[in-house]
Amino acid sequence: MYYLLHSAEMANDVVIHTDMLCQRPTALSRKRAAKISPPKQDPNPDMRREECLGCFPDKLAKVRPVRYLAENTVVAVLNAAPYLPYDQRVLFLYNDKEDVRTERLHAHQIQQIRPEDLYYPLKAGIELGTQFAKQPLHAINPHRMVYGINIGPLAGQSQPHIHSQYAWELLVPDTAHCTITRNMLNLYYEELGKAELILYSDDDIKIIAPWTPKGQYHVELHFQNKYEIRHLDEKDLNIFAYFGWRLLQYYANNRKIFNVNIDLSSSPLHTQNEPVIVKFVPRVNMPAFYELHGVDVVDTPPLDIAVALRNEFIFANEVAAARNYVPQQLESLLLEPPIQKQ
Repeated sequence: MYYLLHSAEMANDVVIHTDMLCQRPTALSRKRAAKISPPKQDPNPDMRREECLGCFPDKLAKVRPVRYLAENTVVAVLNAAPYLPYDQRVLFLYNDKEDVRTERLHAHQIQQIRPEDLYYPLKAGIELGTQFAKQPLHAINPHRMVYGINIGPLAGQSQPHIHSQYAWELLVPDTAHCTITRNMLNLYYEELGKAELILYSDDDIKIIAPWTPKGQYHVELHFQNKYEIRHLDEKDLNIFAYFGWRLLQYYANNRKIFNVNIDLSSSPLHTQNEPVIVKFVPRVNMPAFYELHGVDVVDTPPLDIAVALRNEFIFANEVAAARNYVPQQLESLLLEPPIQKQ
């Protein structure tokens, strides 16, 4: 019996899952799980290079403010149509040499992503978040930094050039994000362990197959002692970048999934309710009927995700490699040729 991991048996071999950190339910269909097959996804198409805003951000500087961050390795552009309050920006890798931007930094497919495509933009996002947190705000509701990457059209990628998004969101004060205690969090992890869903754990991080997955082979990286994204340090960035890259390669090469959302969430500003959590959520179809009712439909139950990942990765080795990762300079990056549509 679990207290914080909830399930409800329904007709037609469907189970509804929710948990303390995920209030939006997931419908897990045993019949769908029995029929699962590799999704039919096309690689993300490119655009004319001269039209790419990631390769030529100076064009954007003429119409909206841009900032150069992380020692000039990232350009941050104000979102043209923001949907979150306060500071919302789009982040691209940047180099002041045009040939480096167009020939080395223009990754537009999941197979082309390198650890540096994850490392430098998040470093810039942390820089932005740290600066923003020092500003006086007059909001009654708590707010927190959010950060994410949409890879592929099914995941909402709007520009072919891989980019990240940084923003702040307001929370309703009585939401779960504002009421979690340390004892509740300890019990939550204890129950995940009993369910055999913790893939790796040490004093700093946990790698988890979530009880309430939001996509096929959804995996989460929890930073146990960090409660705000802006507090992630160099060691944390290395783990995120290297392990994230390894996971994206697994999705693309082993599962033929080319569309993935990467979402970072954390506690509200100046609180320690929940740890920084990185969600890697593969997308195999567009949101449809049931999702519009507020229920995600997923055909890989949590234990199936855990078994599949344990068969593929030796997580202790992956974490050790991540901790030894040293990001390359952008001028030395190699860009793999894109995969063409079959």
